[in-house]
Amino acid sequence: MINTFGKPINDLFRFSRGKLIAGICIALFTSFCWYAFFYAMREAVRIAFYWREYTDLLILTDKEVSFYNLVFAAVASIFGLCECFRFWFWRAKRF
Repeated sequence: MINTFGKPINDLFRFSRGKLIAGICIALFTSFCWYAFFYAMREAVRIAFYWREYTDLLILTDKEVSFYNLVFAAVASIFGLCECFRFWFWRAKRF
């Protein structure tokens, strides 16, 4: 089968083993970085409540922490997969 660019479709989805492993490593690293960023922002918001006058530190229950961690992990995973696919399917443009 030929796509609109004139290349066989099978050639678009062929990856070397190195590119496959590099894409997975990029996805894991990016996901970890985003998760750490979200975690730090959650803690920054908690500290921001403490700096206000007449306010105690915002204390989250175990269920709330688990929920936030799940949401942050899901969003970080999506961003990581996006970077992985971008790496795998990026093609240099011809002049």
